[in-house]
Amino acid sequence: MTIRQKFSVDDQEFAGKRVLVTGGTKGAGEAIVHRLAVAGARVATTARSSDATSPAELFVQADVSTLDSAANVAAATIDGLGGIDIVVHSVGGSKSPGGGFAALSDQIWQDEFNLNLLAAVRLDRLLVPEMIKQGSGAIVHISSIQRACPCTNPPSPIRRQRPRSPPTARHCPRNSAPRASVSTPWRQAGSTPPHRKPWSSGWPLMQDQTKKLPVRVS
Repeated sequence: MTIRQKFSVDDQEFAGKRVLVTGGTKGAGEAIVHRLAVAGARVATTARSSDATSPAELFVQADVSTLDSAANVAAATIDGLGGIDIVVHSVGGSKSPGGGFAALSDQIWQDEFNLNLLAAVRLDRLLVPEMIKQGSGAIVHISSIQRACPCTNPPSPIRRQRPRSPPTARHCPRNSAPRASVSTPWRQAGSTPPHRKPWSSGWPLMQDQTKKLPVRVS
């Protein structure tokens, strides 16, 4: 898939930054990979299916909803890029059936917890120590709009998990202070919050914060 840039990009904006983007072959994840790559970042991405047109320097085919795959992705990223500066948790979704709460089996709940919550928890646990060791780093947890605008449709596990990403993320800066930055942006389809313009040079988290990273959670 070819992504057309609708705005100018400084090709040195993220020069040399080592970035992991999960779910980087489709949708928002794919766009994030392209945006960071054209801005000079060294990008690693992971997904269950590959994309031959991806500008990512490193691709790890894996299902990050499993413990072993998360460990493999973390190890491959560190080995392939020589370290990590930024992690963008883009992977997520739901395949739960309709029919309300009664249609959601224990396995459905577990599968979606593994994908939408534990994938980020496991990768953070493996990669944040590298950021602490080097004294800098940034993590982006992409959450669901439903944390702020609950949906009235029949319940889905993702509505229970994505809203829990922000409080889960808050443990990172507490443990990696004084240099930690964790952000959980959300975006409603067709709109961009005026205080956050995703993937532009004005978006707070995506600027060069590896030199000075305040403890900030949003």
